[in-house]
Amino acid sequence: MDDSTRLAVSPTPHTAIAVTALRDARRQIPCPGSVCAALDLADPDGDLPASAYAEAVAALDVAARVFGHAGAAAVGAHHDDASLLCDIAVYHLTGAESDVQAALVAFRRAAGPLLEPTRAA
Repeated sequence: MDDSTRLAVSPTPHTAIAVTALRDARRQIPCPGSVCAALDLADPDGDLPASAYAEAVAALDVAARVFGHAGAAAVGAHHDDASLLCDIAVYHLTGAESDVQAALVAFRRAAGPLLEPTRAA
């Protein structure tokens, strides 16, 4: 991937921890509650630093907006697309080439079916 197509990110000291938490939360889905509850289940001992938790939730909020929701708390972790929010959130934080494919699948799902062309190419 060349630099012109790479997502620009601004990592914080807690980004790596937030990404790990999001990946762990994805493995908790489906579960009762919102996708934020999945994040809580991924950290049963409450060891996740508050700033990393906040960064993870902010990334989930961005992903929820991709799907047309006001925020992550409005998306049930039992919903079919809940794990896709984690994929977008991880890509939002990493911008890494290794996270592109999962994010593309999620973006395509959020966009819905492609429109038919209106004229011949």
